[in-house]
Amino acid sequence: MMSREEMNIAAVKNQEARMAELKKRLPERSFKTLEGVPPRFIGRLSKVLTGNMSKKMMVRAMCEQCVGWEFTTELIGNCKSFVCALHPFRPHQTLSDVEAK
Repeated sequence: MMSREEMNIAAVKNQEARMAELKKRLPERSFKTLEGVPPRFIGRLSKVLTGNMSKKMMVRAMCEQCVGWEFTTELIGNCKSFVCALHPFRPHQTLSDVEAK
């Protein structure tokens, strides 16, 4: 069984390999979009950038980016940015939000 330190090292190496692969596949401008994105969101955002995702998941990725990648479910569900064109389509809405439309 691997120690916690060995698991962390393996995770970092996996992340580096993943980023190297993405750098080959994505245009430079798109790849720069991934800078500063937490590792758990990189897979989803890279699919958006390559166009390999449904419209629903693209809206979710945009909302996650908008709220700064933190506490996404609660923040997106309670979003008060009514001027956003994607607001009616955001994920994690409560039933009362949907009925109010």
